[in-house]
Amino acid sequence: DAEPAVAAARRVQFRSFMDDHLGKRSLTLPAIARPSGMSTRYVHVLFQNDAETVSEYIQRRRLEEAARSLADPMRARISIAEIAALHGFKSQAHFSRLFRERHGMTPREFRR
Repeated sequence: DAEPAVAAARRVQFRSFMDDHLGKRSLTLPAIARPSGMSTRYVHVLFQNDAETVSEYIQRRRLEEAARSLADPMRARISIAEIAALHGFKSQAHFSRLFRERHGMTPREFRR
């Protein structure tokens, strides 16, 4: 059946788009669906059998990239607030809370 292959290819395309736009606060489901001409409902359906929702994927990837930035000695002079903003988080407090939930420590502790 060609449909599962088409759906899998579309999921790959959507993930690639999301990864390319992680730093944009405007990365929302409508912003993801619009360029492809797909409905937000269709995007939800594409990902319904995945382990995480579209929003959870975006959040996880943002946290991964932020952790990479925090660990990078070349970015040691960039503040944690700036790193949070660069990775699409609206506030440092929100970023710090999510980071601690995921990594078991604050961004500052992680950076050390």
